[in-house]
Amino acid sequence: MIFFNINEFLIEISKNKKTILSIDLGRKKTGIAISDPLKKYSVPLKVIYSNKRELFKKLLKNIEDYNIGSIVIGVPLNFDDSDNKKTQSIKDISKNFNSFLDDNNLKIPIIFWDESYSSLEASEEINKFYRKSVRQSKIIDKFAASVILQDFLNFINYRKDEK
Repeated sequence: MIFFNINEFLIEISKNKKTILSIDLGRKKTGIAISDPLKKYSVPLKVIYSNKRELFKKLLKNIEDYNIGSIVIGVPLNFDDSDNKKTQSIKDISKNFNSFLDDNNLKIPIIFWDESYSSLEASEEINKFYRKSVRQSKIIDKFAASVILQDFLNFINYRKDEK
């Protein structure tokens, strides 16, 4: 189930102690990352190379393997926070993915999160911790997914601290 209201999404995910999956959708590659069960930290998981039909099956396998209870999908927003063609494309794919989950009897809350500058931040992280021989293009998507998820986790944990 796709949520467009952050407060409703947070209420829904507070009902379980499962991890969060972050998805950075690309044309050819999709990066994924997961949270720890306490929803404090993000860990880059993998890059999936596949067409959209196969992608859904591979994502489902990861949902089952890692006890996923909710999903954050990165979307690129314009400077005024409006949607663009890429954003709309990701939302359309996400609606199809949500239907795929429904067909597999899974009701997993999904929310969209601004992914602006996530690839730049991911590139900086890779440069800090990996040798120059590591090809960024092979791993950057999972790190971008991790950046997106960590931004989301920082947001929800900051909100908790404010209360």
